[in-house]
Amino acid sequence: MLNVQIDEDVVKKLCVEEIQKKVKKYDAELTF
Repeated sequence: MLNVQIDEDVVKKLCVEEIQKKVKKYDAELTF
């Protein structure tokens, strides 16, 4: 459990990246 803080940071980063991917996908679908 020593890497809990690091794991949380990684999870947050992955969540942000997933959200950005979805937003870009929606933007691409809306701007055509």
